[in-house]
Amino acid sequence: MEYLLLSATGRLARATLAEPYPAARAAQSAQPRAAHDVIRAGVPTDTPVAAVTSAGRAVLVTPADLPEINPGAWSLADAPAAAAVLGLAADETVVTLAAADPDGPPLALGTVQGVVKRVVPEYKGWAEWEVIALKDGDRVVGAGPAADADE
Repeated sequence: MEYLLLSATGRLARATLAEPYPAARAAQSAQPRAAHDVIRAGVPTDTPVAAVTSAGRAVLVTPADLPEINPGAWSLADAPAAAAVLGLAADETVVTLAAADPDGPPLALGTVQGVVKRVVPEYKGWAEWEVIALKDGDRVVGAGPAADADE
């Protein structure tokens, strides 16, 4: 299955994995380290994928526009910066990737000013949309899926 990967350094790439992402990631941790190999998020590309940004926006990502990496190495060193691919503002970064699926799990978001909120992504085919309204000086610093059963 094909996945879209986001490195901790803000690079985006595709990878075709023989097993689900969590198992592949666990196996990767036993491999020798490489530059840009810490993966912040991995999302299957069988549904639209959104990049959740520090500005509280979700921006639709087109996986076909991104290079495919060798899943054995897991290095995104040659992958493009997410900010350049998505046309983000200079002070905006990608916090995580999420399936843009109206039936998918809600997102938990945390901001620098201490706001923690669980939101249902309202994807309706848009290229970008607001996920959370932020006060002046605030920004999203963490986000991830938060299904009802999650703690």
